[in-house]
Amino acid sequence: PNPAIDNTPAAGASQALVGPVAGICGPFTDRAARVAAAEAAPADALRQAEAAAADVMARDLESARTRVARALTLDPAQPLGLYLRARLALLARDARGASADVDVLLAQGRDGPSLRQLERDVALALDDAPRALRALEAARDLDPTQAEVHWALAQAYREARRLDDRLRALEAVVQLEQHHREANVGRVQPTF
Repeated sequence: PNPAIDNTPAAGASQALVGPVAGICGPFTDRAARVAAAEAAPADALRQAEAAAADVMARDLESARTRVARALTLDPAQPLGLYLRARLALLARDARGASADVDVLLAQGRDGPSLRQLERDVALALDDAPRALRALEAARDLDPTQAEVHWALAQAYREARRLDDRLRALEAVVQLEQHHREANVGRVQPTF
C-alpha cells in the first residue's frame, strides 16, 4: 500500500494536477531517477506509478498517462496508479472515469484528505453537491489541520445555506490561518 494515499495530508491546466499529486506523493523532483527505476523494473507497478507521478510533476502528462496505463496493466488495483488515473481523467473532463477510480480506492479501504478532496472534485464535476460536501467533511475529519479544507467547507455550507456550519468552518480557517482575509470577512458578514 501507498501510505501517502492512506493518511498523508496534502500539501495552467497541469497545475491543477501537479499540486494535488505533490501533496500525496511528495515533490518527485528527481524525475530521471524515478524513470530509471521504472525502466530497471518494468514489471513493478509501483515503480511505474512513481515514474508517472514524476512525469506529472514535470508536466509531461502524455508520459504520465502512458506510465499509469502500464502500472495499472501490471496491477489493476495499484493505488497510486488509480489516484493518478483519476486525476488525469478529471483533467480530461472524464468525471465518470475519475469517479470509478475514486470508488475503487475507497472500496480498497484507502482514505486520506487528498483522496477525499479528489472525491469532492469529481462530485462537483458530476454536479453531485451532497457527495462533494460529504467528501469535504470526511477530509476535515481525517485531518482537521488543513485550512483549505475548512475554507472549501465554508463555501459548500454557504451553497447549502447552512449558516451555523459555515461560521464554524470559517472559525476553523481563522484558527489555522489568522490572516485569511476572506474567512475573517465572512465571520463578520455571515451572509449567503
